[in-house]
Amino acid sequence: MSKQVQQLERHLGVKLLERTTRRVRVTSDGAAYYERMRHLLAELDEIESTLGRTQTRPRGRLRVDTGAPLQAVF
Repeated sequence: MSKQVQQLERHLGVKLLERTTRRVRVTSDGAAYYERMRHLLAELDEIESTLGRTQTRPRGRLRVDTGAPLQAVF
């Protein structure tokens, strides 16, 4: 995982994590990147989950012909 984060940091040109021998902290750029990506990924999940729905969900009016006039029952 560390290599992927370093690769992402090189790609972005910023440090996302501040590393020492004792701990790892998120930088302000890292926190900002996380928040923006979190919203984008949530939207992407929503798009992907609704993609096939329009093709599988019936749409339009349903007309039913009973063949005889309806009578009220009291």
